[in-house]
Amino acid sequence: MRRIFLFCFILISIYAVYHDVTKGSLPHNNTPKNETKEVFQDTSFYLQQVQPGDTVIGIIEKNEETLPTSIEQIIIDFKSLNDGLSPEKIKIGLTYKFKRYH
Repeated sequence: MRRIFLFCFILISIYAVYHDVTKGSLPHNNTPKNETKEVFQDTSFYLQQVQPGDTVIGIIEKNEETLPTSIEQIIIDFKSLNDGLSPEKIKIGLTYKFKRYH
């Protein structure tokens, strides 16, 4: 009896591997290659060039008038918009993304 179960288990395993390799188990993306994608402008952030003496908090205060959220959240948002760049490492003359809070 155990041999029959083992045999069936091996057959099912072989079939599952065969099916996965030949047809795959993930859905296929059947979108045409020449289809144009809709382009939209993301208005959840703005670009700002850093001037001498600017800080991330200072730039946010200039554009928002007051701090709209906690400093920790501003740092998290800045890092997420700028590929993990720490606010302490901004450079004068470069342009960075800042989240719009209003």
